[in-house]
Amino acid sequence: MTDLIPPDLLGAAGPIVRQALEGLGPTIRREAGSITRTLVDKAIANLKIGFAPYLRTSYDRCGSVKTLLSQERPLPLLDIYVHLNLTCGESTLADDDLISQLEVYRRVVITGLAGSGKSMFGKYLTICRFENGRGTIPIFVELRQLNSFTTKNLLPYIHQSCADAGNIVTYDQFELALRTGGLLLMLDGFDEVDFTHRDSISKQILEISVKYPKAPIVVSSRPDNKFASWQNFFTFKVEPLTKKQVFELIDKVDYDLGVKQRFSRQVDDKLYESHTSFLQSPLLSSIMLLTYERKRRSLFGKLIPV
Repeated sequence: MTDLIPPDLLGAAGPIVRQALEGLGPTIRREAGSITRTLVDKAIANLKIGFAPYLRTSYDRCGSVKTLLSQERPLPLLDIYVHLNLTCGESTLADDDLISQLEVYRRVVITGLAGSGKSMFGKYLTICRFENGRGTIPIFVELRQLNSFTTKNLLPYIHQSCADAGNIVTYDQFELALRTGGLLLMLDGFDEVDFTHRDSISKQILEISVKYPKAPIVVSSRPDNKFASWQNFFTFKVEPLTKKQVFELIDKVDYDLGVKQRFSRQVDDKLYESHTSFLQSPLLSSIMLLTYERKRRSLFGKLIPV
């Protein structure tokens, strides 16, 4: 069925998007219940054709990112991504382990302070689930986009975003994909929703989780006491970077090699111990690297402590 999709709709992401779309059909057919075969086949065909442009755009948007140290050009996310650890209660998981076990946890909130890497993780999760979707298509949603809409209806907004190309996918077909577990919702930036509308969006997310129990849902946000009342969600906290992870971050960023090498030596010698709370944050680590060369020299060219 994906042969019906013109190659120019998929671009360089074509093979990966096609692979993701091919897995959608068996998932929907397996869970469609009493819906007639004709309606199911039509829904699958429309979803594959109608979602193709959106998925290509989504894959490209998640797969290439700009950073504080690379503001002029996007970089491949997989080249600069630093793996994270996440904790839920007494349990700690590596990010890849959580991604592979999403069908077990099903409902997940990822919390972390600004600059902790939670949004980058959301994009990494999306890319991973494109490449190994297990019959489920990842839908990456930036919740802050709802702020510009008069009506804050989450599901219609997601449907409209996915099906803009010709509106070939009806809302009922979109719902069928959700109900059968064909879609994974990656809802990024709950804390970026206008405060006056946050309760409404929270209520809608919980309603979606109840109405579509087979659809995995992942929400990222800064810490919020509200999540304690999300009874069917596991809340994972992004752990601070270890010293080893800081070295990995420095090695991967697109920056002057000599500066990176000098900064790494300083981190190893004393900075990680003296500036632990800064270096454990990916954003603050990048800021320290960015300002390192200026701070290491006085107006007279003499070295000063960083």
